[in-house]
Amino acid sequence: MRSGENGYVLFTVGQAHDSGLLQQIPIEPGKKVRFSAWAHAWSNHQDPESDSLYPHPDDSCWSEGAGYDPFFALEGEKLEDSRTGNITFWVGIDPSGGRNPFSNNVVWGQGAHIYNAYAQVPTVEATAQSELITIFMRANARYQFKHNDAYWDDAELVVADDSIQGTPPRGKPRIQFERFYVLLPPGANSEWASAVVEATWDDNRYTIGGSADDAGIGDLDSRIVLVVNPEKWGGPKVMSQFFSENYPGVRLRSIKAETPLELVTQLREE
Repeated sequence: MRSGENGYVLFTVGQAHDSGLLQQIPIEPGKKVRFSAWAHAWSNHQDPESDSLYPHPDDSCWSEGAGYDPFFALEGEKLEDSRTGNITFWVGIDPSGGRNPFSNNVVWGQGAHIYNAYAQVPTVEATAQSELITIFMRANARYQFKHNDAYWDDAELVVADDSIQGTPPRGKPRIQFERFYVLLPPGANSEWASAVVEATWDDNRYTIGGSADDAGIGDLDSRIVLVVNPEKWGGPKVMSQFFSENYPGVRLRSIKAETPLELVTQLREE
């Protein structure tokens, strides 16, 4: 457990799974709510014919691909070891109060692969459309590993209604649009900015900058931030928690590039 005396664990033995929890909660229609939770997985396998690939069967501190270390990666990131993509966590809200997690009404936050230590799953926001909303916590295990365990703790739902009577808030867009922001790391010079222009300007005209706050701000339904070399910001986990706490709803993608020329190639593949 991360805190308190109780938590949840959902697991299968030798089977893949798509598991979760839900709860319906009364709410005043029109209220904006934010849902968050913390999670981590234990993903461990045994295969006598592949001892070198699975060297620590039944070791409760070892997760395949991650080893003994804490691991965090956002869904969609390029993974050095595909086994770290086995278990994915999401939180979601159905603003209409439905109980079907596969309904198109459900607003899902970004997924995350988390192992060996609790980390916050990317938060999600929605505006209540009825007198009930439903919150979901979901974990999906892709591979039929011997141990597929998903742990949950510290789920929290808060009212995040920031509407102000009188003067409309600044930053509201004239029309909704999908915004892509290329967030360059600290210390990046003009060569890196020029690489973004070369790769994206003619076809996409992505926004370019070096401020995480600038990347997250704005009352847009779709904000996608391409974080270049996230380890220079402290790593994907740090960035995910920063945006979850300060700019919920932002979706992150990590791009790793050693040179501006490599960044051009990576962006053109996006």
